[in-house]
Amino acid sequence: MTSEPAPCRPLLTDAELNALMRDRSLTPPRHAPIELMFADPHPVVLDGLKQTFECHPDFLVKTCVHDGASAWREILKLEPDILVMELTLGEKDSLSLIRDLKKEHLKTLPVIFTHASMLGALEAIAAGVTGLVSKSKPKEILMDCIRKVHGGQKWLDDEFSACRTATDRAPLAKSIFMRLLTLRELSVVQLLIRGQSNMEIANTFAISEGAVKAHLKHIYQKLQCDSRVDLLSRVRNNNF
Repeated sequence: MTSEPAPCRPLLTDAELNALMRDRSLTPPRHAPIELMFADPHPVVLDGLKQTFECHPDFLVKTCVHDGASAWREILKLEPDILVMELTLGEKDSLSLIRDLKKEHLKTLPVIFTHASMLGALEAIAAGVTGLVSKSKPKEILMDCIRKVHGGQKWLDDEFSACRTATDRAPLAKSIFMRLLTLRELSVVQLLIRGQSNMEIANTFAISEGAVKAHLKHIYQKLQCDSRVDLLSRVRNNNF
């Protein structure tokens, strides 16, 4: 008597077959990585940033440069999503880059990663930067800042909390400057916003530093500002 052959077990169950046949278009697509460019005068800093971010799938490092002039050339060529930079970048500094990015309506958004003083931070805010992180913070903080800025939000590191307090004060409208200040005082304010020191302002107008200090004293009195920091924090939304 011959025995009947045992039934063959299917290679795939119905559930496994259905899973393979499922429409893959329903799977949410992965977001494209955020394209980055780093600008810093210190090679060690650039190497560390490059190695850190190249290992993370959320980011794509396009290039690294050491000065502002090179940064501007690469921005025009590559148009990265985010420019992460130190405040001091040589002849073309970060404040100039921030203003040029806004003027040319480029998509690249600036993030300042710095050891700068509170005054330097306020100058960056006055120029229009929306992301500011201290170099004393871990890389995760910088990553969070970049994500927020790329998403259209602002990020101000808690190390610059005094800047946050200062920028909470009501900004001075441009009409107030035009009404209260002389033409020379307006020119001094313009250079102040561009980050120039008292000596640089003096050289521009061929006057003494004492004369610049006198101009600033009158400007502060007319605008009811306590100091350079106070003034910079209140002109952040004005375009001179």
